[in-house]
Amino acid sequence: MNRRRAAAIFIMAILALTVIMLVRKAGTADRERDSADDGTIDVNMLRPDERESTENTEPVMISIDEEEKIRIREMILEAVEGCRDIYQSADKGTADNVVLKEEDMHRLVNCLADQGYTSACSANDFNMRNEEVLDDVLRQAEQGGTVSAGFFTVTKSGTFEWRQLEFDDGVLVMTYASAVWEKGREANLSYIEKVRMYDWSYTEKGWLIMEKAKSKNHELDMHSMFRVLPLSEECREYCREYIEPVKYKGNNLFLTEWSEESMEPIVFNDVFDFLYEIDYGHPYDDIQSPGKVPAALYEAVITSWFPISADRLEQMPGYNGEENSYDWAAVGYWNISHHFQQQPEVVEVRHNPDGTVTLEVDAVYVLEGQDKAFTHEVTMRPDENGHMKYVGNHILEDGKEHISDYKPRMDYK
Repeated sequence: MNRRRAAAIFIMAILALTVIMLVRKAGTADRERDSADDGTIDVNMLRPDERESTENTEPVMISIDEEEKIRIREMILEAVEGCRDIYQSADKGTADNVVLKEEDMHRLVNCLADQGYTSACSANDFNMRNEEVLDDVLRQAEQGGTVSAGFFTVTKSGTFEWRQLEFDDGVLVMTYASAVWEKGREANLSYIEKVRMYDWSYTEKGWLIMEKAKSKNHELDMHSMFRVLPLSEECREYCREYIEPVKYKGNNLFLTEWSEESMEPIVFNDVFDFLYEIDYGHPYDDIQSPGKVPAALYEAVITSWFPISADRLEQMPGYNGEENSYDWAAVGYWNISHHFQQQPEVVEVRHNPDGTVTLEVDAVYVLEGQDKAFTHEVTMRPDENGHMKYVGNHILEDGKEHISDYKPRMDYK
């Protein structure tokens, strides 16, 4: 009898333990399902290395009292109001959303500067105005000083952005506010926040780099970059005329090593449309012969920008002798790399004894917080008419691993 009773108790204990384990497992599944549903992560359920990677990925917000909000609002709207005439007269495009032209953005930057504010263009294609105060504050902040400064940026969408930077022992707290002109209304404050920045730096080149929170990936990047120290107008002009229109996307002109004696690495078929747009002021349209460029047009464009003959071009991939045309494909989602691209800036112009000009170009990579992901030297030479031609591209060793991915838009044969 005792044995039977003991066996029964043992069986009941096993059953009870099984039920408890099932309930716990169901509860865990519910928690995981709830976590997935609301988009949150249960940090306690992560491995130590995974847990560390989630730290500091959310911005540290700081409350702003009403008195400070009112003061900021009044300051910003007073500055914006001072630019009313320029903004109202600017060409904003025909779309519902405002799209300012480059020259109008620069006029607004100058207007804010004339009122005594430090101001810049969000595209970083225009030297910051009244930058001396900000430069001085940033240098003091690097030494751990308790200092503050603010600056405006004007965006292509017509937004006036204000950033107030407050430093204390290396820690940066930034107040950000933006104002917009609403159609048929006065300018109004559209957003305001205060946040303790995850990281910041002021580079030797003069870039202020800030990271709002630890960036999880490129899609959720938290970097913002502003060039404080000015570039020479010569650097700006060469970049605007010869580097910026081509950049690094959809072609490999500046992504590979080549010289006048060895141009084979260049995929001219992918460079053609960028140069065509510089020459003609509008994109190339292949509606008359889809996927083709007439040889006469193609060769006229390429030979005007490179010391290369039509005969030599016809020996390269992509030429169709029967049709007397060159293969070509427009830039599309399916035929280019989708990695985020760097932006070029010419930082030095060297006039060489042989008459060539060498442009030292840094690839600025906002998504990685790098003011120089890699550096390349573009050499150009004027022809007999003074028109500049590309004669070489040399990539410096340091940073080669950061060169943008590239693949030809089609298999040129």
